[in-house]
Amino acid sequence: MKIGFSHVRDDLAIKKQVVRDTGWKADDLPPRYSAFPNTRPASPRWEWRCFILSCDDGRKFKLLIEASPAYGRWKACLIKVPDSGPPVAIMRFEDQPGKNGGGVHIHAHCDQISDLCGADSIKMPYTLPDHRRYRRRRAGWTKALFCKAAGAFFRTDPIVDQEEMAL
Repeated sequence: MKIGFSHVRDDLAIKKQVVRDTGWKADDLPPRYSAFPNTRPASPRWEWRCFILSCDDGRKFKLLIEASPAYGRWKACLIKVPDSGPPVAIMRFEDQPGKNGGGVHIHAHCDQISDLCGADSIKMPYTLPDHRRYRRRRAGWTKALFCKAAGAFFRTDPIVDQEEMAL
């Protein structure tokens, strides 16, 4: 599948409707919910959730959200599901701790015109803002707040989730 800036911009801008929601899971991540060809083992203290999305023009996407509140790491990946061939990760929205790579930022395939597929598409060469630039951390993410922010960024239907309450 050819990926270029105009494709990424078009896929990001189109309104997407949630067709199905897996809910939060802490078990292994099966390939039907990711861009990986094989099941990815679950990491300790990480949870994932996948929204199956569709558009009025027939395009299909997956929004894979991975969260580790204990480590302060949050990822949301928009995966395009072509009619034929493996799914392609086209953009990732994340927040993580760290001096050089921390803070809220985006990974994308902006200027790359090449054939990308499956797990190779996870390696996104462009980061916005660029590495070594100051990126503000979002204090106080919860799983529900991050889902809502990722849904707004990737232009999905509003994701309504019950907020977790610390006991």
